[in-house]
Amino acid sequence: MTWSGPSPADLLAAARKALTDKGGWGPAWARAAALLARQALEDAVRRSWNGLAAGLVDFPMTTQLICLPYYLSDEEMARRTRQCWNELSTACHAHPYELEPALPELQGWIAEIETLLRYLAEAST
Repeated sequence: MTWSGPSPADLLAAARKALTDKGGWGPAWARAAALLARQALEDAVRRSWNGLAAGLVDFPMTTQLICLPYYLSDEEMARRTRQCWNELSTACHAHPYELEPALPELQGWIAEIETLLRYLAEAST
């Protein structure tokens, strides 16, 4: 499958920029960073399916994350990826009674996605 648009690494770089250039995003900088990070994670997972599992790209992300431990050789990496996605999904949805995600949380999620990107790059070689 041919992918167009920004790569997961590009999306993650934009998320990092939202953390450091908060003024450019106004009060929405934290949610913008969370949304960009979640999109990077989702795109990385979608791009990882190949061979017999290539059809999974058409399934919802929750289904793809359930299948991930059976596809990756590292079950712990799959679990951490699923947990990161769940936390980012919660952070992306604004509720009047919840605080914005904190900078250390966002940095941790972005670091987790960077680990996933490195893992997937090594697994594909």
